[in-house]
Amino acid sequence: GVASLLYLDITNDLGGAINRAGFFFFIMVYLTLTALADLGVWFEERLIFTREQSSGCYNGAAYLLAKFFCEILPLRLAPLTAGTFILVFGIGLQDDPERVKNLFFALLFVSLISVMVFL
Repeated sequence: GVASLLYLDITNDLGGAINRAGFFFFIMVYLTLTALADLGVWFEERLIFTREQSSGCYNGAAYLLAKFFCEILPLRLAPLTAGTFILVFGIGLQDDPERVKNLFFALLFVSLISVMVFL
C-alpha cells in the first residue's frame, strides 16, 4: 500500500531505474527487519522448548515443523503473496507472469532466510 504510493508512476529513464533499485532495497530491508520482531520472543520460546523437550513432550524436528506450518507460512507467505501483486501493479513493474513469479520467489527467499537466521 504505502510503497505503491511512494513509487507511483515511475518513469522509464535513469531516475526511474534508480527509484526501482531503491524500492527493491526498501522492500528487502523491510522483510529482514520484520523478521527481527520475532527475536524478542525467541528467548522465551527457547526456555519453554528446552523444558518441554527435556520432559519428552516432543523433539526438535516436531517443533520446527509446527513453527513452520503455524507461524512462518501464514505470517510470511500470505501477506507476501498479496503484497507482491499489489506492489507489482501499483508501482508499474512488468506484469509478465514469469517476472511476477521471480519477484515473489526472490522476496519469499529473503523473508524465509531472514526468519531462519533469527529463529
